[in-house]
Amino acid sequence: MGFGEAQRQIEYKARWVGPSVIRLSRRETRGSSLGCPRCGQRLQSDKKLERKL
Repeated sequence: MGFGEAQRQIEYKARWVGPSVIRLSRRETRGSSLGCPRCGQRLQSDKKLERKL
């Protein structure tokens, strides 16, 4: 499955469940920030996952 197909399926499923899908440019996905550059919402980091990576 390619990236475009995965994106299409995520957007399709999100319409059923209810969360919004926000598309970001490559520039907006760089860095280690856990905040959305558009709306400013911040996510809590998963420390266990960070240690594994």
